[in-house]
Amino acid sequence: MKKTVSLFLTVALIAAVACTSVLAVEERNTKSEIMDTVEAFLRDYAVQTLLYDDRDLTKNTVSDGTIALPINVLTRSYALPSGVATVAQLKDNISYLQAKAEYWKGMRLMQDIYRKNLELTYAFDSVNVYGSTARAEVREISQFTYTDCTEPTYIETEYTVDLVDLAGRWLIADVTGNDWFDAENKDTESFDPQAALHELEANIMANEPCVISGPEVSPIVVDDTTRAYNGKNAAAYAYTYTRNDSSLDKDSFYNQLFKSYGSDCMNFASQCIWAGFNGSQEPKSILLHSLPMDDDNNGKTEGETFKWYGAKKGDGTDTLSWRSCKYFRYYLTGALDGTGTGGSNALKDKGMQATIIHVPAGSQISGMDLDGLVGAIAHTTGRDDDGNPVLYGHAIVITDVTGSSGKGIYYCGHTSNVKNAKIADRYADPFKIIIPRTMRCGTSQTGGMIYSDMLRPFSAGSTKTISASVPNNVTVMGIEITDPNTGKVTSHTAYSTNTCSIAYKFEKAGLYKINCYADSGAYLIYYVLAY
Repeated sequence: MKKTVSLFLTVALIAAVACTSVLAVEERNTKSEIMDTVEAFLRDYAVQTLLYDDRDLTKNTVSDGTIALPINVLTRSYALPSGVATVAQLKDNISYLQAKAEYWKGMRLMQDIYRKNLELTYAFDSVNVYGSTARAEVREISQFTYTDCTEPTYIETEYTVDLVDLAGRWLIADVTGNDWFDAENKDTESFDPQAALHELEANIMANEPCVISGPEVSPIVVDDTTRAYNGKNAAAYAYTYTRNDSSLDKDSFYNQLFKSYGSDCMNFASQCIWAGFNGSQEPKSILLHSLPMDDDNNGKTEGETFKWYGAKKGDGTDTLSWRSCKYFRYYLTGALDGTGTGGSNALKDKGMQATIIHVPAGSQISGMDLDGLVGAIAHTTGRDDDGNPVLYGHAIVITDVTGSSGKGIYYCGHTSNVKNAKIADRYADPFKIIIPRTMRCGTSQTGGMIYSDMLRPFSAGSTKTISASVPNNVTVMGIEITDPNTGKVTSHTAYSTNTCSIAYKFEKAGLYKINCYADSGAYLIYYVLAY
């Protein structure tokens, strides 16, 4: 009897395992079908909006005319994560996606933005099935080269895709991007792409003049107690800490010395500004909010703070002005919209001075030297914590300028992660450009300052020259380069001079530590990236 029971249990166990395996296979196949459907749709959408090759954006959606649907299907309701909707309402979502694609294609063609060598990579963060509905969270990395630029571009977009099980197939019911566009237009009664394009064309033709405020219209004092801004260093920092490979996780290119946030745009922009003011990349300097961070409240109460400093990763505090666009503008001007005449710009003790350019929609940059835009930051349309569109709510870093219009201004940014994109490729609303000028330090910088031009990322195997300088001659100064692969330190020392340089071959890919120092007590630590 025991053997019989044992045999029965064994058969039952095998059957249960087999059943579980079949269910697992079915689930895997379901998710595989969903991912294939989502990726195929997003690829078609990307090709139409980036390469301008028209695709059928109803394919594999609830609006697909080639699929035989049951009678009265339009009145069938589905309980999606976003709410209950009929198939007829879901078809409206697909119509909006078609209109959105028409707008982006027309917007970019209107401004002569073309690209080549497009590569698309997709990573699914989650795929959840809820009976007859499903939701996929997916990140798209588009890599390409503009036809008028040799530097590759990387743009990350996050999509939430809802699907329904209809006619025995998983079909796209809705697609929502994490950009400003859907936040601004998706919930409107009807989005008219042609009307939006006519408005953009009118703005471009009007080319309204920019309004400039800040130290550009008043004397900028530079003496031994101030640090002048090096926009090229800020741009080099931006390139160093943004994506260089479509497969990289963000922790692979974010600066691990700093705390990061779910919405990291202004935090990253502040880091770039800090690097432009000669910030030293060492944990203690960040933890103590050392210069060029601004930890002086300028006699104000905490409720009206004019401090600006960031947080070390895992340990330390920061200010809202470091990681919030509107509070950074408040720090500079005393007004959240950046139009005030107070703030750090108006003070005379420790703090930053910056010029602010208010750029109307579609207008070219006027009243400024274009070379001075490199290393500036721009506040563009973004989203608030509730997902609502906010004018000037997103921060990006200007890295290259080839013209006065948005198609000639390139930027890098975090959240979403972007490298070397044209402003006009992504934004059509008014924006503000903020150009840091000086950091008033409160004490003499003559003995404690050392300057070095940071390098943008380059190919492994390249030989590059690292240089440093100090304001006055010192007895000894030197440069150390640490190989991240071997830990080997290569150094060069100079005597009775105010300059030092070393030619170095960066053999392998990695983030190389650069330590510049002088016996005056001046030192500067930063990193350069070899791909």
